[in-house]
Amino acid sequence: METKERILLLLEQNRDKALSGQSLAESCGVSRAAVWKAVEALRQEGHRIQAATNRGYRLAADSDILCRETVLPHVQSQISALLVPPEAPSTNTIAKELALQGAPGGTVVLTGKQTGGRGRRGRAFESPEGGIYLSLLIRPQLPAEEGVRLTLAACVGVCRAMAALCGKEGQIKWVNDVYYAGKKVCGILTEGATSLENGLLDYAVVGVGLNYRWPEGGFSPELAAIAGSLYGPGSQPPFPRNRMAAALIDQLMDCLSRPLDPSIMAEYRARSMVAGKAIQVLRGEGSRPALAKAILEDGRLLVQYEDDGAEEALCSGEVSIRAKGSPPQGAPV
Repeated sequence: METKERILLLLEQNRDKALSGQSLAESCGVSRAAVWKAVEALRQEGHRIQAATNRGYRLAADSDILCRETVLPHVQSQISALLVPPEAPSTNTIAKELALQGAPGGTVVLTGKQTGGRGRRGRAFESPEGGIYLSLLIRPQLPAEEGVRLTLAACVGVCRAMAALCGKEGQIKWVNDVYYAGKKVCGILTEGATSLENGLLDYAVVGVGLNYRWPEGGFSPELAAIAGSLYGPGSQPPFPRNRMAAALIDQLMDCLSRPLDPSIMAEYRARSMVAGKAIQVLRGEGSRPALAKAILEDGRLLVQYEDDGAEEALCSGEVSIRAKGSPPQGAPV
């Protein structure tokens, strides 16, 4: 670990107080001049480091650069590795490459900006600076057909992190989106590979994109009507992103270690914003109006179509909630 990395780690571990140049020099085994040089280099990287005569250095409350040294001190769970590039094309892509190289479960790839983020169905996932984009590599002993339970568990983990750190309660739109205050603030993409020998997942990569701060300039016109962030325009989050990133890692590690736990499904269903609503089931270029009757124990969405009253349990796909329209006559809600 370089001197500047050791100093940043110490400053993060002591955010509530100033550390003198002398104490930093002694802790790192370098001269005070080397400390000053390292601090200047960190400032050039964007870290806001305050300095006061006879008091020392401290990280400013609004210093919000995601990096290993600022995130790792707040992670409570046992992870295998944490990689934090300044930006990445896609954290899922990096995590999958690591999986193929034999990286162990519990490997996390985290960044504050993606240049080629991906969503479901191969769509682009807008990933501006201000968000938290992470992928967790796991190696679950789970049948491939149960893979959707990982996505459900990840949704619950995101909601728990939001509630625990920020006091904000998320709602889940089946199957992989988290909403807050009526806006989508998080999308989840789970990818993996299956062993042909036993039908179990060889690995899975669970990617989470969370809009934490409002991006500079807002969202693109295509997303402006549906996308939101935990902290909106002009709002200063009470915690820097490193704390939220650590909370996400901890909750995801917990929930994804037990995706079949009945309590996970119970919370997923309780947070559902779809069950009982009039929806459109989207397929290809078309859609079909239906009532979302319930989320079943295995995570499938039970729907009843309006045109003929037929029921279907969807294991995958996409739905949208209709602002207008009513459920079929006599259908339960």
